[in-house]
Amino acid sequence: MAAVRDAVACHTYGGEGMRSCLTAGVDSPNHLLELDDAGVKLLLQKKLFFVPTIDDLISLEKADLRETGGRNSRLRLMEQAFKKALAAGVTIVFGSGATSATIPHGKQTDQFSYFVKWGMTPAQALQTAYLPAARMLNYGWESQIGSIEKGKFADIIAVAGNPLEDVAEMERVKFVMKGGLVVRNELGAR
Repeated sequence: MAAVRDAVACHTYGGEGMRSCLTAGVDSPNHLLELDDAGVKLLLQKKLFFVPTIDDLISLEKADLRETGGRNSRLRLMEQAFKKALAAGVTIVFGSGATSATIPHGKQTDQFSYFVKWGMTPAQALQTAYLPAARMLNYGWESQIGSIEKGKFADIIAVAGNPLEDVAEMERVKFVMKGGLVVRNELGAR
């Protein structure tokens, strides 16, 4: 197994904080709402991961639009940054973000639909949560997590429909296996 080291993340919208994070070489810069061509170039040169956690931005959308007279919002800035990064080939990783009473754990799967709306195929959007995430978390972990293979750790979820046809299926999880134990099964015996 490759050497495992701690990954470093930063949460920044833009400006000097974003430039400092990218220049320092953090593993997972989150948000990056003001991502510009120079930022994209740094992400690619340093092989950094981009984690566009967006549920906090979704929750702020109405207030942002009200404050800007409908002209702009942090979510719209994220859409522009996401599209710029995607077009350039930056590795995008699904992030859960912080959870709170307004953004409960488990709600974050709505991000897959945004990723598709902003230019990814359903398969690409789903893949952001697997191997790239394992590579970002800790170098060396991809040999143990991130895909279903013999000898790897695997927590498994299932949905009733086909998420490649409707990525919103990921918001309706029916089966969960954690550490080899079934903890939820709404699918019944099939």
